[in-house]
Amino acid sequence: MLGLKIIGESAKNLAGGFANYFGVTQSFDDIVKEYSKPIENTKYKVRKSTALEKKLAAGKTISNFAIGLVDSKHGLPSIAIGLRSFLARHFKPERGDILLTEAVFVIDTSTGKEILTLPKHEKNHHTFCMGVPMQSCRFLPEPEKEIHVLGNAMVEKRSLVKKMFEFLMNSIPAHLAFEARKSIRQYNSKSTYPDTDYKIEIMLKYDKHCDPSKEKRWSLRLDQLAKLNANEIKAMESSSEKRDQSYFHKIYTSAQEMKPGARLFYLMGINHFTRLQSKLNGINGIEIAIDASTTTEKKEEL
Repeated sequence: MLGLKIIGESAKNLAGGFANYFGVTQSFDDIVKEYSKPIENTKYKVRKSTALEKKLAAGKTISNFAIGLVDSKHGLPSIAIGLRSFLARHFKPERGDILLTEAVFVIDTSTGKEILTLPKHEKNHHTFCMGVPMQSCRFLPEPEKEIHVLGNAMVEKRSLVKKMFEFLMNSIPAHLAFEARKSIRQYNSKSTYPDTDYKIEIMLKYDKHCDPSKEKRWSLRLDQLAKLNANEIKAMESSSEKRDQSYFHKIYTSAQEMKPGARLFYLMGINHFTRLQSKLNGINGIEIAIDASTTTEKKEEL
């Protein structure tokens, strides 16, 4: 049903394209009101940037503005559905809208083994562009050196997590292992984000049922995982400044290059938004976040 709704929204946008482009310009109060409307069960929080507030207060004409979409929880299906639905309703390719999106790694299984690779626009746009047509979507650039270090840390951690998961599944009662594997399958059916951290959540949920004869070996693996998790966090922290700089430069220059009337949408994780808040406040823009109170603590009953 969601897929049909998204297609319907996109078709409606296309049909009304010329009317939207040449029609009377909306006031920003109307735009904020429109962007704040719920879609299905998702509610949205809308905030104007400081620069936009000042220009509106001064009565200045604004022909272009950027819309920042906050991915507040990578991998949480309710957030992804909310963002995808928002784009289906409000993104208009025929108006010249562009989406810049975070796209760091993909897991390639074409050889039968998992290989972490950098995404390619033509091949992987379906994974990252949230239903936006390929020609209207761009990947935010990543600093090569920092991403290489981060990728190595993520691969090392994921490799251990996969081995630990299988070890635990063979160390708990069969009916519980069946439940755990079902949860992973359900997660992967709803999320395009790697299941590494979700597998850790599931393992922590079931490890109290571990066979006592295997508890010591399991404990040693947990210690190893703690070290690799710390390495991944360190790699993320050390790469954050360069990545933030790269992202902001692309957002800023793209906003300057948009044709009159077109809108720039950009999608990033919440940590990037938080660190770049002061700079993003200097751009004519609106920030869109999913209302956290509308998401479930049960992660959509996975």
